[in-house]
Amino acid sequence: MANENKSPKEKRKSLLIYFLKLAFSFLLLYLLFRHINTAKLLAVLKSAEPVWLCASFTAFFVAVWSSAAAWKVLLEPLGLHISWTHVMILRLISLFFNQALPTGMAGDLWRAYIFGAREDKMGASFASVLAEKWVSYLSLSFCALIALLMGWDSFSKSKLSVPLAWFVGGMLAVAIGSILLMPWFIANGKKFFSRFGIANPWLEGMESFHIYRSYKKHLFYAFLLSCISPFAGGLAFWFISLSIKSSAPLQSFFILVPLTRVVAYLPVVVSSIGTQDITTVLFYAKYGIAKEVSFSISLIGHALKMLVGATGGLCYLFVNPSRKDEKKKETKDSSELPGYQPES
Repeated sequence: MANENKSPKEKRKSLLIYFLKLAFSFLLLYLLFRHINTAKLLAVLKSAEPVWLCASFTAFFVAVWSSAAAWKVLLEPLGLHISWTHVMILRLISLFFNQALPTGMAGDLWRAYIFGAREDKMGASFASVLAEKWVSYLSLSFCALIALLMGWDSFSKSKLSVPLAWFVGGMLAVAIGSILLMPWFIANGKKFFSRFGIANPWLEGMESFHIYRSYKKHLFYAFLLSCISPFAGGLAFWFISLSIKSSAPLQSFFILVPLTRVVAYLPVVVSSIGTQDITTVLFYAKYGIAKEVSFSISLIGHALKMLVGATGGLCYLFVNPSRKDEKKKETKDSSELPGYQPES
């Protein structure tokens, strides 16, 4: 794997960065705990109803499934085919690694590497993961807009409508900008990013990305599947709030997911620990919800997401992730695909 090719100095640097992020996560939690009544927090956590927690776990699982389904769709234009069972296993394992390893992209790097090595198409595999992450952000931006429109009256009463409008506007600006810049990225991405020491497999993925120009229908289907994830995540947090009898409105959770995911993009914490919690507490303070209640929603959310990720850890221990599917469709070489342009 790519990490095995790192020098001892690079490995020490990665480990140091990881512990710095972990330390910052705990610092944020410490600052938050200073304003939390621990006794009330424990009482709220103990009051959680298992039925709603099971529903929340299922919703988080559906969110991961939608991501896996979108990736499966995006593999096909590259001549790569995978069973539903195997794509879900790889996605769960990558979620586990994203949560457990120093960078939030470690799991995505792993699944692209494992699948690319299995099919002997490393560039195509990395291109599919790049496309899935891009489509995922586009769908997150779209869902944030829908959530803003759905909850406008509620957000206005809580004096959140204007800041949320700016936030969603910024997300949409980035999304539209990425679409407009895509032709440049396809033509110059590999050459441009090679200056910054980007790992070679990602550069190969950028080179193969142009194939998607001939498969816009697949991008659209992947976009629709990816839209399930933010709404499933919103339902998951709503189920948690029902388990502790919170009065937070349903529509608020559909905007909370884009908020916490975007904040989690900041490379300063581990698995959004700290940033998600502070964002949730500050957000629901506008609704007059007690800090102990909103913090409980965030903590239980962390626990359930890690539990979903733990299923990936079990898959990694007991399933061979690099195995070939027994019934695999015949794949085409990339050079036979429409839109393929060999490097000159």
